[in-house]
This record gives sequence, C-alpha cells and structure tokens, in this order.
Amino acid sequence: MSARILIVDDEISLSLLLQRYLSGLCPGGQVDTADSAQAALEHLARGRYDVVIADYLLPDANGFQVLRQAQTQQPPAQGILITGCPSPALEQATLMLGAAWLAKPFDLRDLQQLVLDRLERASHPRPSGDVAFAAD
Repeated sequence: MSARILIVDDEISLSLLLQRYLSGLCPGGQVDTADSAQAALEHLARGRYDVVIADYLLPDANGFQVLRQAQTQQPPAQGILITGCPSPALEQATLMLGAAWLAKPFDLRDLQQLVLDRLERASHPRPSGDVAFAAD
C-alpha cells in the first residue's frame, strides 16, 4: 500500500513512535511528522497526504484547523484527531468535521484500524456532502 500519512503532534516521542509503527503498516508509503500546525501546513503545501493525524492541542493552533486545511487543500485527505482531553463535545465536533478521533492514551491497534479505514475512504471518496462517521 503506497500511502502518505502526516502525523502532527508536539510530543516528539509519540510522533516518532507512530511514524515507526505506521511505516511498517504502509511499506512503500511515506509517513512524515510535524511538531506544530505551521510545520503541518508547510508539509501540506509541499505534497499530497491520504491521512492526516493531528493532536488537538498544538502550540500554535488546534488540530481542527490542521484537519480543515488538509480537507480544503487536499480532498479527499482523511483526518484523525487525537487528544488527551476527550469530551463528548469534542467527539461530536470531530465527527461533524468528518474525521475520526482517539483519546490518549490509545492502543496502537485502534489507531491502525482507523488508519486502514481512512486509507480506504481516501481511495474511494464519498460524494460531496456525504459525511462519514467513525465507529467506536
């Protein structure tokens, strides 16, 4: 599977762990990391990504802004929001954005399943206006 994934998190150790894990999931693909929203936007300007995984709390913005920008610049880019501060309101807002979400700490197998699902959605885009909801 030749996929491009962008991980956006200011926790460098988590980003590197996810990069190694997801690189094994997508041989021949590319997994990049960014430690801020600004760095993520620079990555998005330079290339196409199938899946963008963004932490909600970033030093210079929030993960929603990154995911919205990815969807605007690179449809059908798929988003996954990760957060250490889960709430029902945040979950609902994430789903309304058309993204999936995971609360930290999470099991890597759960992330793997979401990434595989999002890669499938990226390769088969839904018609405009059709919102996809992630199942728990």
